[in-house]
Amino acid sequence: MSKPKANTLAVEGSSEKSMARIKAEVAFSTYATNTLTTQTFTDNFGELDVQECIGVMKERQAKIRGGNLTSLENMLTAQVFTLNALFNKLAQRSGLNMGEHLGAADTYMRLALKAQSQCRSTIEAINEIKNPSSAPTFVKQANIGNAVQVNNGANNQTSTHAHTRTRKIPTEPNKLLAADQPATLSTLTGGVINDLDSRKATAAV
Repeated sequence: MSKPKANTLAVEGSSEKSMARIKAEVAFSTYATNTLTTQTFTDNFGELDVQECIGVMKERQAKIRGGNLTSLENMLTAQVFTLNALFNKLAQRSGLNMGEHLGAADTYMRLALKAQSQCRSTIEAINEIKNPSSAPTFVKQANIGNAVQVNNGANNQTSTHAHTRTRKIPTEPNKLLAADQPATLSTLTGGVINDLDSRKATAAV
């Protein structure tokens, strides 16, 4: 049997699966799709053998799943230096355009700062791999009270009740009525005044 071409992936047949099914599984696999994408961006090395590339991808995936993160540390460390070089190159381009072409200088500087920010994030990722946080992270949530204001008629008496998630404060009926209010104002519930006799009273909530 002749060796397949460099850009051809050889797959083994199965009596339990059709060839169409096998091709679909390969197309949806992480190792095959990512290998092809990597090949697209590594054309400086010439034509790479896709079978060998997939073999390398599978080996590295297996090591990472087994807990060996050396390849990830090496990759991120190399990217730190690449991002730093990119930052310096863009910053220099910004400086060269600073005097006459402010628009270009601004664009280059923005790109330089993005590279610098990504470089910092990559360093943080490396530190997290080498020194993983042992303590769980809790999201702090502030309890902000919902103030309820009740205006008691003409006297404008204000009562505020703060409700939080951790503690419930019971709301007592407001028993204070101004002296100049009619005697028919007998019920006060949730800031609404019910005039049971004349039905002419108004309430401000």
